[in-house]
Amino acid sequence: MQHARAALFRSLILALLFFALLELYGTRMLFAEEPFVLKVATLAPEGTSWIRLFDSMRAEIEQATNGRVSVRMYAGGVMGNDADVLRKIHLGQVHIGGFSAEGTNLAYPQIQVLELPFLVDSYQKADKVRERLRKEIETGFAHRGLVPLAILDQGYNAFYTKDRPVRRIEDAAGLKGPLLLGAVEEATLRALKITPIRFGVMESISALKSGMFNSQLVPAQWVLGTQEFTILKYINLPTMTYCPGSILIAKNVFGSLRAEDQGALRKISRKYETLFNKEARKAEQECYKAFQEYGMAMVQLDKPAEAPLRQATRPLWGNLAGKVYSEKLLKAVIRVASDP
Repeated sequence: MQHARAALFRSLILALLFFALLELYGTRMLFAEEPFVLKVATLAPEGTSWIRLFDSMRAEIEQATNGRVSVRMYAGGVMGNDADVLRKIHLGQVHIGGFSAEGTNLAYPQIQVLELPFLVDSYQKADKVRERLRKEIETGFAHRGLVPLAILDQGYNAFYTKDRPVRRIEDAAGLKGPLLLGAVEEATLRALKITPIRFGVMESISALKSGMFNSQLVPAQWVLGTQEFTILKYINLPTMTYCPGSILIAKNVFGSLRAEDQGALRKISRKYETLFNKEARKAEQECYKAFQEYGMAMVQLDKPAEAPLRQATRPLWGNLAGKVYSEKLLKAVIRVASDP
């Protein structure tokens, strides 16, 4: 009888110890389990500098989490375009997306405030806005079920034309351009009396070739990646609008990771945010150089000719407040961008 009681007592002690350890360390410390595989999708093609950076980022994440988190990359649009990837994130079929401005705008429409003409008009201002308003931007994404691991530069949108240069605002009137990104882009084109035509991203390439439109407000890497520099003839500067990209993870997936793994993911992503942006800025200048070598003419407006462009587009800032983005967010971006 005494032996039975002793055995029962030992069993009880072991059970209590087991549950204490379970509470303290969690199941992952007590049971071997497969690593959590983060599925990442992007339009960036294999072999590009973007994917090489993603590969390095993947390796650091796996090492920092001691293999508890692994990353599987789906590059080159195999998971579809930005809209497809965003939908699959919300369905749980993909966990992370590397997005262009198109997908970033779909994920959090208010971020279009950064795309207002001549508002965030330098990378120095883009960096200030990114750092000082990061919490506000993260909150906006969070309300839509997403966590921004990185807020990226897709670049600055220059005005490319096929048939004639734009040396003054009157030269833009009557041109036709694709509508790819949303409300701010549309309002900008209309302010310049350019007819916006709605196209899918891939449709716009064939439409330019067939002559359905003759101008584009896009970043340099878009023109390079689509090979449209073989059709477009003029790069009309200054650049008018900033173009943000992003790396987004589903909020519920991020929340399911261990606290230390969340911290590692944030820290590494922030490091690579800087590296991605450095690469994007370098590539932008290389693109301009390559375009000119190919034969495109770079048309730089002087200050007197630039002033009417600013005057025509400045009213958009207030006109779109309360419709596309909040008045509060607009004032915050203006304040930060205006700080010396």
